[in-house]
Amino acid sequence: MGTVAIGLVAIFLVVGMIGVGLLGAPHSASGLTAKGSPAGSAGKTAVPLAPAVHANVGNVSASVAFTEPSPLLPYNTLPLVFNYTITVVNSSIDNTTTVVFTNVTDLSAHALVSSTAMTVAPDQTTYTFTVNSVTLGCNNAACTGLPQDEFSVSVFVGVDNVTNFNVTSAEPFFVITTPLQASLVAPAAGSAVPTGNVTLAVAYVGSYVAGAVLNVYSGKALVFTHSMIELTPGVPVGANWFAGTPGTYNYSIVMTTVYLPTLHYFNGTLTVITKGGTVFKNTTTWSNESLINGLTGAVAGTMLLVVGLIVGMIVALVLARLVMSRPAAAPPQPWESKPGAGAPNTCSVCGKSFGTPEELAAHGKSEHGMQ
Repeated sequence: MGTVAIGLVAIFLVVGMIGVGLLGAPHSASGLTAKGSPAGSAGKTAVPLAPAVHANVGNVSASVAFTEPSPLLPYNTLPLVFNYTITVVNSSIDNTTTVVFTNVTDLSAHALVSSTAMTVAPDQTTYTFTVNSVTLGCNNAACTGLPQDEFSVSVFVGVDNVTNFNVTSAEPFFVITTPLQASLVAPAAGSAVPTGNVTLAVAYVGSYVAGAVLNVYSGKALVFTHSMIELTPGVPVGANWFAGTPGTYNYSIVMTTVYLPTLHYFNGTLTVITKGGTVFKNTTTWSNESLINGLTGAVAGTMLLVVGLIVGMIVALVLARLVMSRPAAAPPQPWESKPGAGAPNTCSVCGKSFGTPEELAAHGKSEHGMQ
C-alpha cells in the first residue's frame, strides 16, 4: 500500500507542474511585424499568425469590404475614388491599436506603386482613397506616359500589434489617361471639294483604341467605308474616295475601344460641288509687283518716269545740235553753170561761152571783177 500511495503522489505532482506551466505561459505569436508599416516583413518567409486572444472574448479578426465604385469597371478615368469599410471582431478600432494602409499595385509589373497610411479615429469603420496622379507616381497631372498596365487597390489592416488582417483587392482596373477624340482633317472643315477623287483623312487620340472606321453616307445609303486605324501613332491615315455626284454627304467616324462603351461616333458633313465650280478657300498670298525690288509700284513708276524724261531731253539736245551745225550750201558763182542753163562754161553776166572752166573763171575775174 505504501508503494502505491507514493506512486499516486508522484503522478499528482507531475500533473500539477504541467498544469502550472500551461496556465502560466505567456501568449506569443511568431512573425510579428511593426505596427506602423505593412512592409516590416518584406523579404521574410510568411508564417501563419496566431490570432490575438482576449480574456472571455475570443479571437480578434478584421475584414475589409469595398463599397464604391460599384461595380468597378475594368477601365477608368482619373481620379478614381474607392470607398471601403473595415470590421474588427473582439477588439476596438482606434489610433493606438489599429493601423490601415491602402496600397496601389502595378499588376503587370508586379510592383508596389504606393502605400498610404490612413488616418484612424476611434470606432472609424469607413475610409476613402483616391487613385490619382500622385498615388500612381506620375510626373504630370494627366499621367501622360503612364504604362497601359493593370493596377489594383488593396487594404492592409493590423489590430492589437498582431497582424490579424485580410488583404482585399479590388477588381483589376486600367487607367484611361487620354480621353478619346477623333476628327476629319482632310478635307478641311467647312470647305467644299469638287467631284472626282477626294482624299479623306482621320486623326484621333485616345487610350486603348482598337479600331477606327470612316463611313460616308448619301442620305441613308453607305457610299464609302474605310479603316482609318493609324499604323504609326499620331500619323493620320488617308484614303481616296471617288465623289461622282455633287451634294451634301454625311460622314461618321466610328471609333472602337476595349473599354465600355466600345463604340464611339464622331459625325459631320461633306460638301461636293461640280468640278470647275466655285470652291471657296481662304488663302493668304503676297507678291511684289514692283519692277524694282524693295519699292512699291508707285515709287518705281515715278522713278522710271523721271529717268525717261532725262533721257528724252538728252536725245533731243543731241539731235538739235546735229541739225543746227550742218553747213549751208554756197550760192553758185557766176561762172558756174546753173541747173537748166544753156551751154556749159558760159558767163552768167555777159553770156559769153568759153571752151574750159578755167577760161570762164579768168574771164569773170578780169572782166567782171569776180573772185
